[in-house]
Amino acid sequence: MESVVVYNVPHFYSGFHTVPFNWMVAVYLFLGGLGAGAFIAGVVAVYINREKYNTISRVGAYVAPLPVILGTALLIFDLDRPYRALSLFWNVHGVSAMSWGAWILMLFSVVAVIYALIHLAEAGSLSAAEPLAGLKKPIEIVGLVLAFATVVYTGVLLSLAYGSRGMFSQMIPVLFTVSAISTGVAAVMLFMSMSSARDNHGINRLGWADSILIAIEISLVGIWLLAMINGSPANRESIQLLTSGPFSMMFWIGFVLVGLIVPLVMELAHIKASKGSSGHGTGTALLASVMVLVGGMVLRYVVLIAGQTPPLT
Repeated sequence: MESVVVYNVPHFYSGFHTVPFNWMVAVYLFLGGLGAGAFIAGVVAVYINREKYNTISRVGAYVAPLPVILGTALLIFDLDRPYRALSLFWNVHGVSAMSWGAWILMLFSVVAVIYALIHLAEAGSLSAAEPLAGLKKPIEIVGLVLAFATVVYTGVLLSLAYGSRGMFSQMIPVLFTVSAISTGVAAVMLFMSMSSARDNHGINRLGWADSILIAIEISLVGIWLLAMINGSPANRESIQLLTSGPFSMMFWIGFVLVGLIVPLVMELAHIKASKGSSGHGTGTALLASVMVLVGGMVLRYVVLIAGQTPPLT
């Protein structure tokens, strides 16, 4: 006999509802995707040009481990008996997304920490990690695979929460994957913008990359909404929670406006203004990256909670 653990979880707009996954899972979806996205940004940058984009690689390596570790800790803490999470590692089930996810998160966390240590050793800040330097390229390849698996898992996890509920669509894991990489790029851009030794060219390249990702996100959101509106009655009833129901303000303002449209305009404006000016400030890029992060968190919260909330009718 199957059993489902549920929580009576309060949320900002719609009071109490019985949902399998609460706000801590939403924070995990955000942090896990951000950390993996930052790792992807750093590794892809060095494979484009290792010398030119070394700063992006280093910052991405430093940003990646902690969010994933904190997010995983939230998942474990969310359990009624957290110590039972260990059973996922010795009771492996090949068809269980939870079992695969536990191993992916654990392995990626280890690889991300090793990669950060390698960069610290190369910067002369951690001589004890110098023997790991020879593993840098294999770690990059393995880490990149695990990072992509992590961002995909943050989307797949939603299918476990939704099951056959009206709001679930195969488009959601794709949207969450693109959004995760975007938030990772934004996090790297944020820390680079705050650094005293600014790499303006690297920040501009990240701005271009994030602009493309945001444009893809906007397209995916549009396709998803159209598919839901033109789908089954359950699809239409569920999506109304986001488009015109209790979550509409958070969705349209917090995610679409603050998290997508405004930062896209700001990033493009920064790139245009910085052409031919190596000394151009990074305040616009910094603010845009913060807004992308806010929007990424809002997306995960409203889609996770609204997707488990009974329709309005």
